[in-house]
Amino acid sequence: MGPDVHESVVRVRWSVIQDAYGNDIRSVADELTIAGCIVLPPDGQTAASVEAVEARDQVVVLCVLFAPAGADIRAEDQIRHQGETYEVHGRPSALPGHLAHIEALLRVVTG
Repeated sequence: MGPDVHESVVRVRWSVIQDAYGNDIRSVADELTIAGCIVLPPDGQTAASVEAVEARDQVVVLCVLFAPAGADIRAEDQIRHQGETYEVHGRPSALPGHLAHIEALLRVVTG
């Protein structure tokens, strides 16, 4: 990627254990700082989506993470960026070639 890519994000990966009833619960978070990233809104999107859900407003914010090739990011991870914690939404894509990088759609829902 280009020389302007200088942000860092924190990849949060939770280990999962089972409670006494057999339910999966999050246990310990493994955090990894990934440098050389940039987080941008999806192509063509300039604002968050607002939906009325059961008499309250729900705000959905989508972003795209561009990370260096080989970055260890999975669909079940979370990404912390500028004070916000996003869920990785779907499977990250590895793009090859001269500008090889990883792209991941990020999503946060509030309300």
